[in-house]
This record gives sequence, C-alpha cells and structure tokens, in this order.
Amino acid sequence: MTDILQDAAAEGLSRADRLQQQPAFQARQAQIRANLSQVQHQLAQACEQAQRRPEEVRLLAVTKCHPYEDALAAFWAGVHSAGENRVQELLQKQRDCQPYLEQADWQLIGTLQKNKVRQIVGKVSLIQSVDHLELIHSLDQAAGRQGLRQDILLQFNYSGEATKHGFEAEAAEQALATCQACHYLKVRGMMTMARPGLTDAEAEAFFSDFAAFYRRLRETDRLMPDPAAFDILSMGMSEDYQAAIRAGSTMVRIGSAIFGPRMQP
Repeated sequence: MTDILQDAAAEGLSRADRLQQQPAFQARQAQIRANLSQVQHQLAQACEQAQRRPEEVRLLAVTKCHPYEDALAAFWAGVHSAGENRVQELLQKQRDCQPYLEQADWQLIGTLQKNKVRQIVGKVSLIQSVDHLELIHSLDQAAGRQGLRQDILLQFNYSGEATKHGFEAEAAEQALATCQACHYLKVRGMMTMARPGLTDAEAEAFFSDFAAFYRRLRETDRLMPDPAAFDILSMGMSEDYQAAIRAGSTMVRIGSAIFGPRMQP
C-alpha cells in the first residue's frame, strides 16, 4: 500500500486520487455505490406510491461505526449529508475527511450530553437529537458565545419506549415555546423513531400519526411564528424508510442499507 501511495505522489496525484487508486477502496466504493443506488431507487418508488417527488425527501447517510473512508465513498457517490451518533466520532471523521473534501455537510443524530454541547455547536448544520429543555438552554448559550445560529430538531419519543430519548407529545408546546425564547437556535422541525420489529403497515400507521402531530403543531399560529422554516420531518431508517416516506417524511436516516452491518466501535 505504501509503495502505491509513494508512486502516486511521485506522479503528482492528489490525495483523493491516490486513495481512489487503491484496490481495496475501489471495491468498497463500488459496493457503497450499488447499495446507494438501490436505496435511491426504493426511495423514488415510495415517493411515487405517495404521489410525491423524490426531491421532497432528503437522504442522510449514517456513518456510525464505519471508517471515514466509507463516508468519503458515500460523498463521492453523490450523498450530500452524513450523520453521526457520537460527538467524538463525528469530529474525528470531519478531521479525517477534510483533506479530501472541500466541504461536507455533517449532522448529529445521537444523544447529546451537556458536556459535549460546546464541542458540537457550529460544527454541524443540524442537531436532530434535542430531547429535553435543559439541553435547549445549553445549546442556545453555547451558540450565543460563538455568535452563531444553530439549527436543531426536537426529538420525540412518540413510541413511548423506556429505552428511547425524546420529548413526550404532551411536552411539545412547552418545548416549542422554550425554543421561541432562544436567540441563537432555529428549530427546523421534528425527529422520531418507530419501534423495531413493526410490519410495514404498522410502521406506516405510526409514522402517519406522527406526521399528523407535526402538521398540527406547524399549523398552530401561537407556536409557529415562521411555519415555512419548520420544514423538516425526520423519520425513517434502513428498515422502515419506505413506510416513513409514504407517511410524509422529508428526511430519512439510512445506515446499514448503504454501508452494511455496523463495525464494532
């Protein structure tokens, strides 16, 4: 491998060119491209079934527990945004990918602890996992110290599972009111997850119910000074994204369907 890189460097190739000449990377990139193509095809099918346009649904490639080379392969295959569950893993992948990419969009989708807030604010375009009031205040303060505006989603535990984080539906109005009082946060919408193991019909019914809940909040004037900006409904993962799209999702979070089984951290 070292000889290949040295030869490529001598030929004046860029770092990206050198990586893409490596047989192991070429094989992995081909696999990711094929998987991504299949996901995009199924996304388009689900949109057609719901009489929607594929452009209405954003695809977030979830690189959790996969190497940064996989993230690069996905970006080079046409993915626009990547998501990570852990702050440290996200920041490390950003550093590793930076020499190869002029720009890349990263989002945080995993539980955010208060002691990591300062590290992540301003480093991602969107924090999807804002799940309690204290975190809202901490994010607003951190963004204020940096003099920037941070986009967020409110995460809801709409399935009521004890193992999941998120606001309960009854807390939605208080959460939105808290966000309105913040000067440095912009709440862009909502995120949720379905219970694992649901049938396709059960998943679609769950997502449809959550989508209706999202629309009710969006259409409540006293809660929504700018409804057009509350435009992200993030729901659907590898096992249920087609059902989520048919129910109205505007962003799906896809990991294993693109990258295969997660590697152990």
